[in-house]
Amino acid sequence: MDFNTHRSHFISSTRKGIHCWDLARTFFILAKKSEEIFDYKKSFALFTQAEKLCHEIPEFWIDYGKVFYHFSELQGSSTYAKEAMVYFNKAMLLSEGETKELAWEWFAKGASLVFYLNGGDEAFKKADIAFQEAILAAPTRANLWLLWAELHYRYGLLNSDIPHLEDALEKLSSSKISQCHSVSVVTLLSEILAFLGFLLDKYPLLQEGLTQIDRASDEVPKDAKVARSFGYVLLSCGHYFDDVRYFARSVNQFKQTLESSTFDSIAWEGIYLAYLAWGEKEKNPYFIQKAIGAILRVIELRKESPHYLKEAGFAYLKLRKIYEQKGIPREKEALHRAIHYLQSAISLFQGERVPIEWVFYLGEAYDFMGYLTKDEHLLRKGVNILENVTIYTPDFSKGLAAHALALSHLGELTENIDTLYHSLALFEAVLAKDHEDDAMWSSTGYTRFVLAKLVADPQHPEKREEHLAFAERDLAKGAQLGNGRANYYLACLYSLSGHLESSIDHLYRAGRRGALPSMERLMEDRWLEKVRQTSLFEDFLADLGER
Repeated sequence: MDFNTHRSHFISSTRKGIHCWDLARTFFILAKKSEEIFDYKKSFALFTQAEKLCHEIPEFWIDYGKVFYHFSELQGSSTYAKEAMVYFNKAMLLSEGETKELAWEWFAKGASLVFYLNGGDEAFKKADIAFQEAILAAPTRANLWLLWAELHYRYGLLNSDIPHLEDALEKLSSSKISQCHSVSVVTLLSEILAFLGFLLDKYPLLQEGLTQIDRASDEVPKDAKVARSFGYVLLSCGHYFDDVRYFARSVNQFKQTLESSTFDSIAWEGIYLAYLAWGEKEKNPYFIQKAIGAILRVIELRKESPHYLKEAGFAYLKLRKIYEQKGIPREKEALHRAIHYLQSAISLFQGERVPIEWVFYLGEAYDFMGYLTKDEHLLRKGVNILENVTIYTPDFSKGLAAHALALSHLGELTENIDTLYHSLALFEAVLAKDHEDDAMWSSTGYTRFVLAKLVADPQHPEKREEHLAFAERDLAKGAQLGNGRANYYLACLYSLSGHLESSIDHLYRAGRRGALPSMERLMEDRWLEKVRQTSLFEDFLADLGER
């Protein structure tokens, strides 16, 4: 074969490779718009064909990596993002100048996507290092500063971490930022300012965030990402002003974003946060259920992140609490799901040590489930988990309070006096730190009430009376501080001791605070037996039915 034949064959092969490459890019453009796996697979197949003929062209590897990057977003799998980073690295090794800098930018984006998908501290550290190296290697790529700021913002948002939010602001102040797309800068800036304004309780920051997002919305009124940022700014406003109208408006903004892409996990997460806050504020199970639907969609899109599994478990615990407050007999179902998601989150976590709050929530869920189902095994599991929480984090007051409550539940079920005394000792330790904790006064009083029943001794009636007196004192303190359930327990105590008018009075008070149990429990609670036999109770039920 002579030189001309060689040359002709080379040109023909190169053209064939470039043709496959062009077709691959065309299907990639289609795939981004359609969000269909079929279009991505077609693009992958064509890139594979072109690889043998274009493997020395750095731009080819950048384009190939982009397909893996976007497919990773669609599938919620960091495996594809890591593969993309391999291809961006190949492009770096083959190129110089602007192409090399572009490859560095995409490499850093790939590292940040790995973090966004699994949410781990280690992934964040690697992404942070990737940006540091990329900025040194590609000093002209101004967009790197914007992407680096977003990385720190997402970490700060995920963990309510003020230093990282401030780091994000600092990066947005780089002189290079002026070269970036102005709307992208303004939307990110508005989210950071609003969230910092809420966390730091600084209205000027919040107001500036609102001003910035209004400006972006005026410039591009139908932009999906602007709508998403507007949703997060409104979410911060809702928390700052404690006003559900902002939560409702933020949901509408996130829904506007999802009209462009149902795969936008950040918008789905925003819907979750808005509905969760809305439902908790109004004690409305419907909104909590909407929040759960949104977080389950996030889990579909970010399968590798234990954070969102934890959030689902947390949301189900919120739902259980509202079911209890509303007397809706669906607590068991909510607790079952809470335990499932919390266990899944903990098993998926890959860091050095599982966050203590995750373990705390799981212990609480086991305690509540055991108490609800009268299952000693589940109660002991809850006690053991919460005891470990207090051992590892003795200053975590919520853990100590939950441990005390779990011991109270276990002591009541097993009628173990020593367990109840242990519970009281822990309750007193909590109250020593916070004398105005109405829930702790209520739980302490209830535990003394249970203890009074167990120490009943005809030869020493003073012990029972002493515990009842202390129970009445503690419950009255809890009721005075605004605890509705303390009023219900006082109604039980007064019924048991024969003070029936006082019992009815506190049932009404509990009702006004939305702290009555379900009708089934109200009619079966043995401690209300005396008051149930009165016409006063019949009048109370009639009034309850009317309301």
